[in-house]
Amino acid sequence: MWVCRRFPGSGARSEIVARDWRLKIMKRTPFDGLLLIFTATAVLGVIVAYDRTRAGVKLVSILVGIGLFYSLAWGRRRNLPRVWGMLAGLSVVVAAYFLLMHDWQALPADVDILTRIGLWWMGVRPSFTLPAIHPNSAGGLIAIFMPFQIGWGVYGWRKRRPAIWATAVFLGGVTLIGWLMTSSRASWLAFGMALGIGMLWRFSLWAQTAEGWPRQRVFMTLLLLMIGIAAGFAFVLPGGFFALAGSVPGDATAGSRLVLYRQTLALIADFPFTGGGLAAFPGLYSQYIAVTPFFQFNYSHNLWLDVWLEQTFLGLLALLGILGGSGALLWRTAAATSDLARRKRRRALSLSRWATAMGLLILVVHSLVDDALYGGLGTPFLFVLPGIAVAAARRHEVERLRPFSFSAPVFVFLIAGLAALTLQPTPTGRWYANRGATTMAQTELHDWPTQVWDDGRYAAQLTPARLVLQQAIAIQPTNRTAQSRLGLIALLERDFETAVAYLQSAHDLDPDHRGIAKSLGYSYVWAGEWEQAVNLLTDIPEARREMKAYVHWWNEQGRPDLAALAEAQAAALKSK
Repeated sequence: MWVCRRFPGSGARSEIVARDWRLKIMKRTPFDGLLLIFTATAVLGVIVAYDRTRAGVKLVSILVGIGLFYSLAWGRRRNLPRVWGMLAGLSVVVAAYFLLMHDWQALPADVDILTRIGLWWMGVRPSFTLPAIHPNSAGGLIAIFMPFQIGWGVYGWRKRRPAIWATAVFLGGVTLIGWLMTSSRASWLAFGMALGIGMLWRFSLWAQTAEGWPRQRVFMTLLLLMIGIAAGFAFVLPGGFFALAGSVPGDATAGSRLVLYRQTLALIADFPFTGGGLAAFPGLYSQYIAVTPFFQFNYSHNLWLDVWLEQTFLGLLALLGILGGSGALLWRTAAATSDLARRKRRRALSLSRWATAMGLLILVVHSLVDDALYGGLGTPFLFVLPGIAVAAARRHEVERLRPFSFSAPVFVFLIAGLAALTLQPTPTGRWYANRGATTMAQTELHDWPTQVWDDGRYAAQLTPARLVLQQAIAIQPTNRTAQSRLGLIALLERDFETAVAYLQSAHDLDPDHRGIAKSLGYSYVWAGEWEQAVNLLTDIPEARREMKAYVHWWNEQGRPDLAALAEAQAAALKSK
């Protein structure tokens, strides 16, 4: 038997170990098919990315996250308190690292008093040279895993283990200080909303125990009532949601985030079949939205849009299915353990489910305004909460979702994806535009960021992209992606009249696209029609500064005629 050969001389013990390992490898979870889809779209993201090295690093982070998922899902329930401890330790490590590395002088907090405290702390803390973590990422990670820190402390209190809860209290204090100093208002609000929902769940438990009312029905009624009141309040308030968000202490960022989301959706429309590629947001946004060779943003500040851009709509659906399925597991398990005596016997599992549910709520809410688990160092922890949800769920609840584990999601998602793509007008034209946009990005951004404007020397290398984009135009003349990309190629070739024609058509199709408006305005300037450029460039804050820089740049390129046009445009923008 192969077991004895694999473990020579081991006897019964080795055979049991091998059998347990074999059973563990063969064990399935409800999310196997969805994870397969997510992995496949991530691999595609590496193939189409403009920087395959960075994309490969992100793919490894995703695979590590999937490995953590299976390690947790296959683990035994009695080990869950240790998992809480590790996740609680993670939130402490993030908070402590942030406090030791962040530079409040270079990146002040959103709240002035926190900046002053941070500057004082920088004067007394030890000096390190390690890279810092962004406050938004640190705040999001701390908030998502803080419920496990709370659960760890409660577990130690209930088990009458002073060492555990005392340590949890001390480390919790460090975590709270670090979380506060991040000034991450999005994570604060997400945690507050999750806490409010948790209080509703607790109240529904009291209603069930005292009045005998159905717990889940009471909870859903109260939750819908709360959502309705909040929506009504935001509707009645002058300025709506963004006025409410702007009333929070700190810099007003809600409006700028909305603009960023709209421009990210414009990028998503350029790559409907393949996605833009893993870790591709920084270059794509800078090149085709901000139209600058300098770094702008690392991610879109929205997890769902980041996944959609980098791994197509199928990748987004897979992630939503995994997180939604995790919530369904926790919901069904809570319904199955509604008996009070049963809950008391399984308090450890109840704490695990509570912490996981809180973490999922915080993740979902926080991911609407930031991206702590996909846009940076938090990527390996993307599937930690679903793994704990599977481990903490009752066996029959997992079995009920198991038929959805492989064949069903693959079939349904592929059919849905193909239908979504083929039902669009002229899918062939969109496919050619996608191919052209991908080829163009891989050519233009291979050494991004260059920190200098393109002088057109590499325009000839864009010939393959231009041929594919022209095929897209022949099939679908109203394809905005092909029109804008052909205009950008003509702009690089210094064929300004052609650039104006293509970019004007693209602008007519999508007037809100910032990159197209800016490129069209610049094309009008170089074509000598700088008066027409004024209306387009007035809303571009950096246009006047860049025009003044172009005066010197065009002189260095031996084009004093274009330098004169840039100077005239700068003066016209100043008068505005």
